[in-house]
Amino acid sequence: MSGSPARPSLAALRDYVFQRAAPIGISNRHIHLSGAHVATLFGAGQCLTRRRDITQRGQYSCEETLTVATPKGVLREVRVMGPARPATQVELAASDLRRLGLPAVLRASGDARDTPGCVLIGPRGTLELQSGVIVPERHLHMAPRDAAQFGVGEEQRVRVAVPGPRGGVLNDVLVRIDEHYVLELHLDTDEAHALLARAGDLTYLIDEAKLGIDLNLRLARPPGGRRLMTESDLRQTLRKQGRVRIPPDVLLTPSARDLARRMKLG
Repeated sequence: MSGSPARPSLAALRDYVFQRAAPIGISNRHIHLSGAHVATLFGAGQCLTRRRDITQRGQYSCEETLTVATPKGVLREVRVMGPARPATQVELAASDLRRLGLPAVLRASGDARDTPGCVLIGPRGTLELQSGVIVPERHLHMAPRDAAQFGVGEEQRVRVAVPGPRGGVLNDVLVRIDEHYVLELHLDTDEAHALLARAGDLTYLIDEAKLGIDLNLRLARPPGGRRLMTESDLRQTLRKQGRVRIPPDVLLTPSARDLARRMKLG
């Protein structure tokens, strides 16, 4: 074990999390429209045109786009998502809200209380929204069987580890459960860019029962810059060398520490 202090590896993360992973889905700015507002913006009798199915069953992006405007800014060609919903909602990233001069209000999808409004401009009409412009909370879609496996419930808040060179731990991830949902962690474009994450990258739900309270510190930087050794690292070293002495500047993960204790390693 030589060289500079290593970043915690994916194997290290797995000491703290369930083995089942959830892939990332990146949500670009988009608009959900009510049926009445589809008619207002695109014309009476008009229906949304399916463009491409998305991962979540029954949902799809539409050919239709709208302009989102405020007195301070404009976003053009914002994609409409189908099917129509009971209420209209505009879901944007925080950087989009800055361009529009609006406050970034974080809300779960469907919660429009105390949110800013905007003007939606379509090919056949204009609509002034008094509210409904949100930054959607990051959330984890699950079917009931997934929730049972992970041991979580509807609207529970969980922490999720995102591996990678700019990965980290996401707090307050909202769990949404429905029999039609496909397992997927939804991040907006700002969050995904900050983490250098791509659609389909795997993330890991943190198992709080296996956790030390300093998880965020351990994942970001082992205390004092110490190198991190996982159970997998320890077993690999034993296979190669037959024995191992653990230097004092190495931080053991909990499972590696248990293995070292059982084998009486120094």
